[in-house]
Amino acid sequence: MAKHRSIELNRGDSKPIVLELSGKTIVADCRAPQGLSGVAARDRIVAALESAAHGPPLSRHVVPGDRVVIAIAGDLPQEAFVREAMIQTLTSAGVSMDDTVFVRSQSEIKGTETPDASQESASPKASGKIKPSGKQSSPVRKSARARTLKMSPRPREEIFHGENNQQSGYLNANDQDKPLYLSRHLIDADVVVPVGEWRWDPLLCGRSIEGELWPTFSRRDARRQILRALLEKRLQTLQSWRRDVVAVNWHLGIVSSLKMIAGANDSLASVAFGNPVEVTVETRSQARKLWSPDVVGEADVSIAAVSGKSKGFLSIVRAAAAAARLTNQQGTVCVCSQCDEAPGVVFTRWRQGAGLRAIVDEALESGDEKLEQDALTSWLFSRALGDRRLVLLSSLDESTVEELECGFAATPEAIERLAHDSSSVAILHEADRMLPRFEGL
Repeated sequence: MAKHRSIELNRGDSKPIVLELSGKTIVADCRAPQGLSGVAARDRIVAALESAAHGPPLSRHVVPGDRVVIAIAGDLPQEAFVREAMIQTLTSAGVSMDDTVFVRSQSEIKGTETPDASQESASPKASGKIKPSGKQSSPVRKSARARTLKMSPRPREEIFHGENNQQSGYLNANDQDKPLYLSRHLIDADVVVPVGEWRWDPLLCGRSIEGELWPTFSRRDARRQILRALLEKRLQTLQSWRRDVVAVNWHLGIVSSLKMIAGANDSLASVAFGNPVEVTVETRSQARKLWSPDVVGEADVSIAAVSGKSKGFLSIVRAAAAAARLTNQQGTVCVCSQCDEAPGVVFTRWRQGAGLRAIVDEALESGDEKLEQDALTSWLFSRALGDRRLVLLSSLDESTVEELECGFAATPEAIERLAHDSSSVAILHEADRMLPRFEGL
């Protein structure tokens, strides 16, 4: 008799979904890699910045008096502690915080609070619990350290607005003689350190275009041109984007970059610093091991959860695209999340039966960036989902889900029944970050 397995699937709330399944029915259980958080993550990043694995350490790239720009390209795992690691390393190298700027794009702004005493107390080292030596941490010493963090000089924070052409300048031309415009914050700096996350995008069937200077710190039109081109020639557009990323780094004189890979629950699974080309090769290899699991067969039902901090509808679409890769064409894809964001008008009209090509063309003719993004998402997702059925367990109401011609799961128990009644099931944890593959491909 086959053994039963109990699998917990976290969809971002305090109570996970528990699936009781026969071992014979599970064709894949794709889990997110465990990583570091808090001070441990900061220390790991500092070690990477001080490493010579892919070139000289950061301290060798800067001298006192340099105008240093830390260009944050998109979301980062453990971002507050990434910033602390950069500050610690630059300060040790003699760089003044008055000469240091953190820059990010307006379209990428998220919470960027600095870790304080309450955040650090979550780590074993600063928790006030008894340490292995048997001695308890001193509350007086912790308070003094918290005051030091708050009173220490901090770098300036700048926001790049891609829609404001005056904030960008001409850098150079690409291999097709098209001008490359970039944020003046970066062009005018003595040293630029790009910081970004390397991740998969199931909709693109490969690497995400986030996490690089280009087009994050270019004019808004550059990003829109890429989005529009992806609708027509996905592979050619991605190849052109990669060349432009290399060209921008070259013309800007980028010596080193910091790349990270997220782990489960927004932890830090991997980090590399150094020559941008070498770092890209290293992080891609690590991402293949950490977030691109090999599976042996297709499932009738795939159940996917989204990563904890991903609550927008795009995270549902990405998770469904990842799960569809493991599901047969007549099967069911179920996505579990806390999302309460309704999809865009293009996606909604397509799911209600409108011709996708016609409404995509209509969106492109509108000149509205949100409609163009919605059109691209819908187009890519239609190819990923195919004829598979889509079921949603989310914070969206039943009428919204039914308007999308999707199955509505009112409770986690509905998902448990769906899995229990299936002869083959695939489970994907934090699926919106995953790119599962069939073994040998």
